[in-house]
Amino acid sequence: MKKQLLLGSALLAFGFASAQTVQNIPTAEGSYLEISETAVKYDPVLLNDPTTGEPIEHFTKHEKMSITGDDGKKVSHPEIVYVNNTHDGEAATWGVKSDAASCYIIRFAYSSKNDAPGASGTFQLLDKATENPVWEKTFEAAATATASYAFFTSEVYVDETIPAGEYLFRINFHQEDPLAPSFRICQISFEAREEVVPVNLNVYCEPAEGGSVTVKPSRTQFVSGTEVTLQAIANTGYKFVGWDNGIDDVFTTNPYKFNIEEETDITAMFEEVQMWSNIPGYVNFENTRLVGQGAVQYDTHQIKFYNPESGEYDILHEGAPGSVPWLGNYRNGNSERFELNATEAGTYNFVFNWSLKTKETETPSLTFQIFDKDAYDADATAAVPEWEKVFEAPEATKQWFQFKEQRYDDVTLTKGRKYLNILFKEPVLNKYTINILDMKFGIGDNYGEDAAIEEVAIDANKVVRAYNLQGIEVPATTKGLIIVDGKKVYNK
Repeated sequence: MKKQLLLGSALLAFGFASAQTVQNIPTAEGSYLEISETAVKYDPVLLNDPTTGEPIEHFTKHEKMSITGDDGKKVSHPEIVYVNNTHDGEAATWGVKSDAASCYIIRFAYSSKNDAPGASGTFQLLDKATENPVWEKTFEAAATATASYAFFTSEVYVDETIPAGEYLFRINFHQEDPLAPSFRICQISFEAREEVVPVNLNVYCEPAEGGSVTVKPSRTQFVSGTEVTLQAIANTGYKFVGWDNGIDDVFTTNPYKFNIEEETDITAMFEEVQMWSNIPGYVNFENTRLVGQGAVQYDTHQIKFYNPESGEYDILHEGAPGSVPWLGNYRNGNSERFELNATEAGTYNFVFNWSLKTKETETPSLTFQIFDKDAYDADATAAVPEWEKVFEAPEATKQWFQFKEQRYDDVTLTKGRKYLNILFKEPVLNKYTINILDMKFGIGDNYGEDAAIEEVAIDANKVVRAYNLQGIEVPATTKGLIIVDGKKVYNK
């Protein structure tokens, strides 16, 4: 059963007007009452801006304002009036009247500037006659920092029954830095319910450095029965392997939707995966999306490879969706990095396939550099490459999907972990540079597989779960290094 809660109007002054009028708040779920200058009074602490000495304007109409709802979508709200520029110790107060004993969900939208950490507000219902609190709760706004005009929706819960009568609804604003503005607030609404049962959601990551979890709606406390969506996001070097709620068997649904009914603890579990490419062997392209400035492309195009005997481009890959990885669409000055592990000291050959759609007066180029990882991490500016080569395309291949092979036989490396840096240059066009497909290192004709990779047969009739090295689910036929049913697989 839903009831009414009424906001009373007041003059913008140090007390309410004696002839106070009362306006109705819509009680339908999701409805809002916008705050206006005649609906609130202030208890100011700082009457003037501490920097300029000018009076602080607490109400603002902002044409850029947008509200981000629980669904993550932003909706523009031009010229919404909102409580603005509140400082530590200030308070905003409204008159309220309830027609029956009720619990309440208080909904609102708020923002907190990046330069105002530690912002919070103590929400109170006060007895109108004595101004003694009958209920209060503190809302921490510091977790989400936004621009002053980008707002997020949230809720606080009056989970005890408030008798019918007239009250004051007050927000006391707090800020760690007394000279910095606190959070802004608008679109306050009340929904009356016979019962409000708040429950906490505690989300953990194991290990903590393995990844993160997004929660929608974005908060840690909910009314019992609310639908919640969790999505695990693995960090570089980890993959998501499942949820542990302490009740059910570990499950891998991601994102995971459920109705929260009681206090819930849930852990997103991640597993460390190998992020480097052992050489001799193929260089894994999957990790480039996290460290590079271009794009690892997946395309259904027919990839063609130049055959010097026939002088034609023969078919190399005719892939299903997601099956052809290549480094493409790099602009002038972009770079890419791969982490390698030289399994033994020696002189390697380096082979890659390249394509170039057009060539003007100056030649697009690729600069390859291989560094010792420890030396580079210690001081990148002082590190000297173990091997360096500039490749200038001798001609255009006419189409980006027509590739030619290039080979170098002079890559002398010590044993251990390395960085392969690639710099893309196209001096004249400054549009797109050379594209690369299938880089590999070998000793002689040995382009052996990574010793840490276990090849498994993939049964086309069996449903399997496959992930790339970022923990993102991919088709089991995806080219490159992926995880299939928990095993490392390299699909050529």
